[in-house]
Amino acid sequence: MLWDDEAFYVAAEMDEPDVWATLTERDAVIFRDNDFEIFIDPDGDTHAYYELEVNALATAWDLLLIKPYRDGGPAINAWDIAGLKVGVDVRGTRQQARRSRRGLDRRDCDAVEDRSSKRRRITSRRSRAIDGA
Repeated sequence: MLWDDEAFYVAAEMDEPDVWATLTERDAVIFRDNDFEIFIDPDGDTHAYYELEVNALATAWDLLLIKPYRDGGPAINAWDIAGLKVGVDVRGTRQQARRSRRGLDRRDCDAVEDRSSKRRRITSRRSRAIDGA
């Protein structure tokens, strides 16, 4: 994780022998696909926290939970991370189970929240802009 005056950046390196994903629509419930999940709970009380999930097709599901599911908290899917950009690069093949291949590497699963008021574009060949308005 890194941040500056304009954005908060998260990157991950993952190994998975069976990389697959099926969902391409933003805010689809993607946790059933292979995905990478980020939970942000500013005060650490498990209430009013943010979640971002990204699958191997760079589909993003960003949501807000006022309280956890176990306490009856529904997901607020209408909440969007302003200026969200995600990028995924799979080293190997997708959708072919039982073949040896490299999963996602540290440079290849990026999420960026634009913190500037002008929402400037992040330059990255791997990133796909997703409207977060």
